[in-house]
Amino acid sequence: MTRYKTPIPIFFLLGVLFLTACSGMPRIIPVGTPLIPKTLKTCETVFPEGRWQFVHVIEATLPGGPKSQLMGVTEVSSNPERIHAVMMTIEGLVLFDGLVLFDGLEDGKLTINRGVAPFDSIGFAKGLMDDIRLMFLKPAGAPMGAGITDHGFDICRYPVSGDTAIDVMVRPGRMFEIREYRNEQLSRKVVAELNARSIPEKMTFTAYELASYHLNLRLIGAEQITD
Repeated sequence: MTRYKTPIPIFFLLGVLFLTACSGMPRIIPVGTPLIPKTLKTCETVFPEGRWQFVHVIEATLPGGPKSQLMGVTEVSSNPERIHAVMMTIEGLVLFDGLVLFDGLEDGKLTINRGVAPFDSIGFAKGLMDDIRLMFLKPAGAPMGAGITDHGFDICRYPVSGDTAIDVMVRPGRMFEIREYRNEQLSRKVVAELNARSIPEKMTFTAYELASYHLNLRLIGAEQITD
């Protein structure tokens, strides 16, 4: 995971979030049956197809308020579903190196290659991989609803488990939002905008549960891996 292309220029900054962080699940207004495939395709375009490597500068706001800046090198594959994530300091010291292969498993098979405290715990590794999965991999299974929101944005809702669902919402202008709900309450949220290559240029991630935290991810390199 050492190769990546010349950094991609940042053409724009993500402005204000286009959807508010309301706690309840939004209403889905059904569309006509002929429009459902188009809506589903729109939702799927926010997730990279194939095998990709992304390099991000990450500004993390951790529980309690402290901020830190890290580098993340993430290799994501949609088929088979696989994540290889490396977190390092800006100077290049590797803090975490982990791999998870889902292959139809809900939690996946996790391997930690390296971990420096406090990044060496199973809990941290699973949480990191779950966050990356939410950002880059399409939810498993068929959606239980597809239509538009009250604001007119395309929306697809995927059941994850008995108490968890994921909404993917896309509006004109290539902005999108991914929301995870547990017991119909917002638990995690991703907001991003696709660039001309259909790659999220800048992303924000927020976890709303007890140990809440916030991540700003700025893309500096992306490469589709074909071998």
